[in-house]
Amino acid sequence: MSKRTTKTKATAIGVTIRIRKGKNADALILDVVDRGKRTREHLGIYLSGDKDRDREAMLLAEQIKAKRLRERSLRRVGIEELQLRPEEDFLTFFDELKATRGKPWRNTRYHLSEYTKGRPRFGDIGENWIDGFRRHLEEQGLKPNSIATYLDVLKTAFNIAVKQKIIGVNPFTYARPIKRVRTSREYLTVDELRALFATPTDHDMVKRSFLFACLTGLRISDLRALTWKGVQGAELRITQKKTGDDVLVPISDQARELLPERNNARPNEKVFDFPSRDDVYNRRLQRWVAKAGIEKHITSHTARHTFATLLVTQGIDLYAVQHLLGHRDIKVTQIYAKLVDQRKHDAIASIPMLSVKLKQIEQ
Repeated sequence: MSKRTTKTKATAIGVTIRIRKGKNADALILDVVDRGKRTREHLGIYLSGDKDRDREAMLLAEQIKAKRLRERSLRRVGIEELQLRPEEDFLTFFDELKATRGKPWRNTRYHLSEYTKGRPRFGDIGENWIDGFRRHLEEQGLKPNSIATYLDVLKTAFNIAVKQKIIGVNPFTYARPIKRVRTSREYLTVDELRALFATPTDHDMVKRSFLFACLTGLRISDLRALTWKGVQGAELRITQKKTGDDVLVPISDQARELLPERNNARPNEKVFDFPSRDDVYNRRLQRWVAKAGIEKHITSHTARHTFATLLVTQGIDLYAVQHLLGHRDIKVTQIYAKLVDQRKHDAIASIPMLSVKLKQIEQ
């Protein structure tokens, strides 16, 4: 008598979004069926009756549904998926970043408070949310470049969240590009830098740090964060505050001479002793610049423009300049090339008239 073999049929995984009626609002839940076992997950997401908010709520529920289905499918074949955390509170995360950053982050936080009127989670934030924030900034009458700055800060925060594996993709990937209006970028010439080197100041650390930035291209936020651990021979190893990217910055002997004495400082101690606020730093900087006889509006960020302009003027390849500055987009770096081109046109235009007519030369 032959034995009867029984085949076990693999059951499909079912994940369905269901609406549970409530007195004040309808709740969204996930109904999950896996290997014949049914479970329900309360998402903490509610439908309010507002068309736009409900659309965002359903989008978030769909994202969680797709994630749960993917997790269970991978688990069946013995693969554990990377656990992202889209349910985390975005503003709490942003506040932790803001604590160690400058004025643009504080201003962005103010506008986020005005816009959100709540506590958005990472999973709540998508292309529509970002476009809404952009419109909110425009309605406040802000200038295009101010809006671009706040959007850049937000984009940086999401880049860091991706790096920390809170979310898988930066939502700015699908949003409209951030556009700036071209403005004149103030920078210092070689002669002006020499004048600054020769001009004394009551604030030696401002002088050292600013000139060091002119020779390395570091942002003030990265100068503030620079520790002795990051100074490694002829290189700086830093994590850019703006982008969250790890970068390697070569430093010249001239730049190294501007570093203060280390003495017995520990590796995690800061290299430069900065004033507590950027506006204090800039006021001290501007007094020193005026003392040197330079009639330009100079801020800490001018050092970065100066560094880039010096490199391009010396004929350094734009892609090399891009990497030295830590730019993700070569278009940002190309601005400096156009700046140098304009200088060339201005130089040609400045040649004095010879006061000689062509007919006189022919004769």
